Amino acid sequence: MKKLAIILLWILIPCSLLFSQEFGVRYSYTKDKSGKDLLRELTFYDSLNKVVIRRLDIYDFNPFLKMGFKSEFDPNEQFPRILLQGKKVEDMIPQSFASRYTKGSISPKDSLKYGIVSLYVCQKNPYFSLLVYNMKMMSSKKTEGMVANFNYFDKRGVDLLNFNQYDVNVNDAVISPKGRYVVHSFGYATPDGQTMKSGLRIFDRLNNQYAEVFVDSASIRKLTDTYLCVYSYATSSENPGFKVQYFDFKRVFIYTQVYSDEFKTKFHANLGDKAVFKMNERVISLENDFAGEELQWKSYEKDWKQVPK
Repeated sequence: MKKLAIILLWILIPCSLLFSQEFGVRYSYTKDKSGKDLLRELTFYDSLNKVVIRRLDIYDFNPFLKMGFKSEFDPNEQFPRILLQGKKVEDMIPQSFASRYTKGSISPKDSLKYGIVSLYVCQKNPYFSLLVYNMKMMSSKKTEGMVANFNYFDKRGVDLLNFNQYDVNVNDAVISPKGRYVVHSFGYATPDGQTMKSGLRIFDRLNNQYAEVFVDSASIRKLTDTYLCVYSYATSSENPGFKVQYFDFKRVFIYTQVYSDEFKTKFHANLGDKAVFKMNERVISLENDFAGEELQWKSYEKDWKQVPK
């Protein structure tokens, strides 16, 4: 019996090594004429078996170059400009952007001239990658609005979220340790007066839902698989100052408190799994010292043109 166990062990060990895999993603860069690093390629690979699973060229993957539009080279941009002649504002800009997110005026019947594409890549989690193409669209008069292409991959290169007509841009993003939550900020202002509202979106990939809040100058301080902590500025004339928000995913609640500008430099928060802040060596309870409201989740499967795979 002992000999049989040893034989089985010798058989199982090589088999386990044969079928073991260690996945990862590698980012490759090139340099422009000024020496600036530009992301060129994402490579998803199995390092143990030395196999490339998926190779994604940043330029070839650009969805706006696949829409049949012509392009022209711009030495000041990473991507060529997308020529949008023949398209009107209402043809390209998502209706939700025009009605909900813009602060400026949009002329739906105006003709577009070109689009400027910028890239956002989140590399903060070694097991997940977020790749976003933001395209700001210009008429002959001004910036008219924007549309984005949103791609969220696991370390094997599998599409976890994919939206091909996303109605806000992505400025900064954070992915939770286990990849369930993706949080990003949005909003912009342009020299020609076009301003997009600023805020945060929170995706819960497990339940196919998202939440959204409008805040100014949001800074994502900490994201785990149970909570999110955000700092921002409260611009209300009645209660201006430094805003702290704690999104509790377990309680499905948002806790908010606003402090004076003078207090901002004195504020330090050490968060754990418990709903408390430690501020100047004094523990503050979220339930007792912060205003609370329910965290409103919405299904995202009907909001954009393409649902997650």
